[in-house]
Amino acid sequence: MQQNTSSSEPIIPPTILLIAAAVGLTVAAGSAFINQELGFAGFAGLIIALFSMIFWAVMNPQAVRNIFKGRFLQFGGTAGIVTLVLAVALVLIYVLVRQAGLRVDLSQNSNFSLNEQGQQVVTLLGQDPTTPKIKITTFFGAAQARNRDLAAVLLDDIQTQSNGRITYEFVDPDREPLTAERFQAETGQSAVSLLKEDGTPDLENTKLVSSLDQQTLLDALISASAKGDFRAYFLKTDTRISTADSGASGASIFATELTDKYKWKVEEVTPLDVQSGNVDINAPSDGRVLVIPGGLDALPDDQAKVITDYLSAGGSALLFADFNVQGETDLVTSPNLNGYLEENFGFRINNDLVLDQKNALPQDSTTMVVGNFGTTGLTTGYTSEVNGLLMRLAHSITISSALPQGVTVTPIVSSNDGSYIKANLDFTAPTAPNLAPTIDDQKGVFVLGVQAENANTGAKIVVFTTPSLIFNGFFQYETAGGRNFDLARRSLFWAAGYENFAANIASLPSTQSAQELPIIATDEQLGTINFLSVIGVPLGVLFVGIAAWWLRRERVVA
Repeated sequence: MQQNTSSSEPIIPPTILLIAAAVGLTVAAGSAFINQELGFAGFAGLIIALFSMIFWAVMNPQAVRNIFKGRFLQFGGTAGIVTLVLAVALVLIYVLVRQAGLRVDLSQNSNFSLNEQGQQVVTLLGQDPTTPKIKITTFFGAAQARNRDLAAVLLDDIQTQSNGRITYEFVDPDREPLTAERFQAETGQSAVSLLKEDGTPDLENTKLVSSLDQQTLLDALISASAKGDFRAYFLKTDTRISTADSGASGASIFATELTDKYKWKVEEVTPLDVQSGNVDINAPSDGRVLVIPGGLDALPDDQAKVITDYLSAGGSALLFADFNVQGETDLVTSPNLNGYLEENFGFRINNDLVLDQKNALPQDSTTMVVGNFGTTGLTTGYTSEVNGLLMRLAHSITISSALPQGVTVTPIVSSNDGSYIKANLDFTAPTAPNLAPTIDDQKGVFVLGVQAENANTGAKIVVFTTPSLIFNGFFQYETAGGRNFDLARRSLFWAAGYENFAANIASLPSTQSAQELPIIATDEQLGTINFLSVIGVPLGVLFVGIAAWWLRRERVVA
């Protein structure tokens, strides 16, 4: 009798199901690679592959059991399957997380999302009704898919914190070359643009950036949003300090930041330019400040009158006293200008030198680190434990006990406790002056910077007794808590009445990760490190090897 076996044969051959699963996975992988996302075709491929494998397992239980026993198991078959399942699970988790928009920034400095300071900046942008709408257009192609995912975290955060005042979009320059050409942008760059009333980008007010880290992007937002006609006139009396000087004692970095980042107009002028009428420092503008960046010698009376007339007419100024190495008065401490400050603003700058051995730089005893900040809005957020100013060859300021009517004077920064004063110093004498403290020196806390306002004339003035706040050579200390540039910038903004959001946030100081900060070790610590690396570690490894051999040696039984 012939047995009928047709009913035991599967309706769909198992090989067909395996082929269908392979095709489904191929379609899903191709869709993800080409479109940078699974999409409908990718999900369909995954579903087909999953159900094909399930039907294959149901219709071939013996084949499934064989996978987990016999030689296949012995030679790592199960491990391979577990690895494959784990890989598929990770892909599915990635897809679900990406589709749900779940992201977290685990970088140390919040490189891909707003930190606390960045949130304050963007929140101010969103709350300020005068801030124009801004759009960030980032040009990433298919090869930058990973960078796009990272950038989306930061850009989403910015869009949310700004209440939609700042928006963004990604553009593939390969698919939309005309858009990239219109912005004159290359792959990997981002364009920060103000939006016109019709919602289109204002190409004339667009700033291109090549990095989407938080610092660079927020600086670009500040620059794009800065508005108004603000001017800084740097009075050039000698070649002591110039905005064109890129040397350590120059002010080129400070001036460049004003022009590039905040869109101020910066111009160097001489008293003769003003006297002759070639330059009108009282020309109509949204805000202007006369900056005196030091000066070793006193001005003639007629040239000093240019400054005093400007202040008497209600002008605003940022003055930096200098230090005359011959012991004579410098430009700001000279009687024709210092006397005017005392009569009209209630303070005078003394021709002396404030020193502080405890807080002096090791390589320069005339430069001290000062962190004794006053209760003024210019120093909001500063703490003596973290922040400080590097002040070189600084004078002291005496505030009158009885101020002129309508005048207010507020100390900005004072020397640390334990500082002392030297007077009548001549560094050009054959014998170097003694800078060590003596019993005759006046000791205590001395005012080194003030802000003052005369309600009668409307004049506003900020004075620091050293020009080192704008020295290029001290800019590097901004990342370590130095606030020279930041305080000079805030003072300039206050004097000019710079009322947009940049006046409130001043700027974003650069940050460094713990890995970027220098490590300073003593000789004893270096000796210990050298001993451990050259002797300790090699001998330790050798000892572990001997111990392992000893414990695993073959023992002979007697």
